[in-house]
Amino acid sequence: MKTIEFPLTHPSLDYIELNHLLKVAGFADSGGAGGALVTTGAVKVDGQIELRKRNKIRPGQVVEIGDTEIRVLPNPNGLVPAEAVKSKSATKPQTKPRTAAPARRGRARSGTASSKPRTGAK
Repeated sequence: MKTIEFPLTHPSLDYIELNHLLKVAGFADSGGAGGALVTTGAVKVDGQIELRKRNKIRPGQVVEIGDTEIRVLPNPNGLVPAEAVKSKSATKPQTKPRTAAPARRGRARSGTASSKPRTGAK
């Protein structure tokens, strides 16, 4: 049986979803394809058939697919607190606040209401 050791490398997570693990390990082209593979019953986690495609796989667990087993290892750098990881919002450029109301769409209207009744379909 072939063994693959997979260390968790994301600094703030202590798990990986099963469908994503199959993708990054090379058993599926995408997370969706990994999920489809799981639903066929071809994947075992710790010796039991697993049908939950987004099951959280944690360090120490073993995933079997065919004649290959994937051993999930802890992050070699240790778990980093989430606030230490740069958030996406911090990297977005700041936009200027709106100062004027946006222009209205449609035909221009005068300040007074028309005395003619509207015609046309409702």
